[in-house]
Amino acid sequence: MAKRSMIKTVSDQAIHIDLIAKARGIVAAEKYFVDLPESAKNHLTYGALLNCYCKESMTDKAEGVIEKMKDLDLPLSSMSYNSLMTLYTKVGQPEKIPSIIQEMKASSIMPDSYTYNAWMRALAAVNDIYGVERVIDEMKRDGRVTGDWTTFWLT
Repeated sequence: MAKRSMIKTVSDQAIHIDLIAKARGIVAAEKYFVDLPESAKNHLTYGALLNCYCKESMTDKAEGVIEKMKDLDLPLSSMSYNSLMTLYTKVGQPEKIPSIIQEMKASSIMPDSYTYNAWMRALAAVNDIYGVERVIDEMKRDGRVTGDWTTFWLT
């Protein structure tokens, strides 16, 4: 795109990070991110890098991106936290998920259906059936989110 004098939006650059990671690997995606102008390093591009680290099970780097986003006062979304929860589940650390939920609540970030399902999977992984039931009750009280097939499969 850039060679044809087309200007990439920050959203385009975030997508590009993901595509580079898939096609050429995480090191190439990191280089692309590092080489971005500072004005392009926002919640979208940091979020894309975070997602790449989570997909590659790079826990330390993913946690580092979250901390950097907080340091820069970049907005975190349920999507950012969902990526982190998926990572923790993948690497066998479901016990970290409840603290993520608490952090989301403290930051007024509303959980979505993916968040609730990841939370229930983490509780199920440690055989906390009562915890799963509490999450289902909370999801019902929330009213914004309805269960999907994953929710019902978990219960």
